[in-house]
Amino acid sequence: MSKSLSIVFLGLYFFCYTTPQYIKDVYYVYDRVSVQFLFLSILNVIAFYFIYRHENLKNLLSIFNKSRHLLAYVLFIVIASLSLLVAVNRIEGIVVLTKTFILFVAFINILLLSHNKKINFIKVFIYFTLLSIIIETFRINLSIYDSVVSKGNFLIRSMEYRGFTGNINISSFSLAIKIPVLIYLIYTVKNIYKRLLLLILIISSVLTILLLSTRSALIAIMLIIVSSIALVVIRRSRTLLIRTAHILIAISLSFFSYSYINEKNTSNMVVERFSSITNPIEDNSVNERLQFYKIAVEDIVKKPILGVGIGNWKLTSIQRGNSFLDGYRVPYNVHNDFLEVAAEIGLLGGIAYIYFIFYPFIIALSKTIYNREIKLSFLLFLIIGVYILDSSINFPMLRPVNFIYLLFAIVLFHNARNKNLL
Repeated sequence: MSKSLSIVFLGLYFFCYTTPQYIKDVYYVYDRVSVQFLFLSILNVIAFYFIYRHENLKNLLSIFNKSRHLLAYVLFIVIASLSLLVAVNRIEGIVVLTKTFILFVAFINILLLSHNKKINFIKVFIYFTLLSIIIETFRINLSIYDSVVSKGNFLIRSMEYRGFTGNINISSFSLAIKIPVLIYLIYTVKNIYKRLLLLILIISSVLTILLLSTRSALIAIMLIIVSSIALVVIRRSRTLLIRTAHILIAISLSFFSYSYINEKNTSNMVVERFSSITNPIEDNSVNERLQFYKIAVEDIVKKPILGVGIGNWKLTSIQRGNSFLDGYRVPYNVHNDFLEVAAEIGLLGGIAYIYFIFYPFIIALSKTIYNREIKLSFLLFLIIGVYILDSSINFPMLRPVNFIYLLFAIVLFHNARNKNLL
């Protein structure tokens, strides 16, 4: 396959989340995830056709044979399919399984495309990430600036600022998981003008997350910075220390910009949201999550073999969720993908899914500790670490904007490992 065609396909996968929620006189969907999955399913067929025409699919078998880690994803899909046998609502199970399978095929296609020797997958990943940060922050920050600064409205957490995603929390993590690329490049790029542009992107992306007031995404940024400082201190490099100072100054400017935009408000949304997190009783979102976790653990203990059936936790948990949810609200997600997977398809399936995500994270972490250098292992450790945090308190597993990025990171992990670049 040609270099340009491979990059085009990779770009379509990477930016699938920009698929519009509606096109006038053509279609409108309530949940933009639906049209994203439709786009991915069509893209999977087209991409697979071109890959089949230009590549030997025996390469796919050889890739999977060389890595047991990738077989964990296959095992996860197989067990998820078997869990339909015990599902209360098999139609819903088939719907969720179909989405899961679409993402699995997308992963295979991205993996095969990355093995095209005509492209540098590492550079493609980095350039795509930088472009996505630019368009995401520009869209959100511009809409907030227009509403708050230009029109004089108060700064509030509004779905009007969700950008390309379904809600503002997803938008925040879509940026948080990409910030490690900026940190990595600031440490490794020598050109001062390029570093200046990267620092501007840090200011813009952190500002966006502050304006959206997503606590968990801000915690992710804190962990990224702490990890970076720890590695730089161990390295004892004057150059890296100076660049770390530049990063901290950029983040400080983000806070100053946030204060300027928020000056009309009598309170600070970020401070208020963090002040309630320490008391779950007063914070409904934290309290609900804890209750969801409890229900999921109960399901894992009662049905450890095949769980309650893929896609069925939202149905089997309704009666238990009624005791603490107000009005007409019902549980929809556990807000912890690892617990939800284990509850829906059993312990073995849950372990396979956890292994698929944690294996590259642990290898990247061990390589970082061993090398004590700013290399791709450090970048992957941060990216997958942010995703793990997101998965522990949210539900990015079936959100293409976050899960496709994770798949790209895992493909990058294998690509870099094969080239001894970790």
